[in-house]
Amino acid sequence: MPSGPSKPASVELMSDGTWSVMAVQGGRYRDGVPIFPRDMSDMPKKRGDRAQKTAEKRARRERRQLARDEKAREEHVRLVVGRSHDPRFTQRIHRHDGTIVYQWPADSPQEEQLREMMVRQAERFRDKFGRDPGPEDPIFFDPDADEPRPRDLDIVTREMTEGLRQAGPAVGVDPALIEAWCELGYVVTEDNRHLFSAGDVAAWDEAVRRHAGDLDEDGDDDLDGCHKGNKRFRHPTAVSCQAVLC
Repeated sequence: MPSGPSKPASVELMSDGTWSVMAVQGGRYRDGVPIFPRDMSDMPKKRGDRAQKTAEKRARRERRQLARDEKAREEHVRLVVGRSHDPRFTQRIHRHDGTIVYQWPADSPQEEQLREMMVRQAERFRDKFGRDPGPEDPIFFDPDADEPRPRDLDIVTREMTEGLRQAGPAVGVDPALIEAWCELGYVVTEDNRHLFSAGDVAAWDEAVRRHAGDLDEDGDDDLDGCHKGNKRFRHPTAVSCQAVLC
């Protein structure tokens, strides 16, 4: 079937890969429908080339990220194996009855913080019930109960969180670490990284960066909370017990 009168047509490659043909005066038609020009050598290619380069750049970035993730997992496995049964580091022990026990190194900061918490809770127990706490008595007890009974864990966690948010800046705890703890429910430090999975550690690192407003993948900020720039910070665990008991 013969084509209609020859008219120039504007042909454009769209972002989704389809062609858009905009007929103007002088374009080529067949049955009233615009058709491609006979000579395709002058078709626009810049947008297609740019889209291809963008896709290639994204693919390279994803490959680099996968390589970094794999390297981090391998390093974490070596860390866990190297610290297993090492008395210099906190150990998690699974008992036959299904319970889990944590052992801190003697004279470590964790042991000192735990001792201080236990002493203060024992004093509160004696003030409340008029006797020393026994092995079956709860450490965190309901202060409104007439008999010793465990305090609701959600309440303890909420009070600890609010206490940290209030006391943290005054005692030098990085707010980003506090918010990461509130979001995830755990704190990763250089001393306890081996107790978490590689995924947990990565989630902690990402949360700290996000709350600190630093998402630069090439940054070298210390995500253990030991320092941030030239300012040193303490971990939330360093004041968590004091915060909930004050």
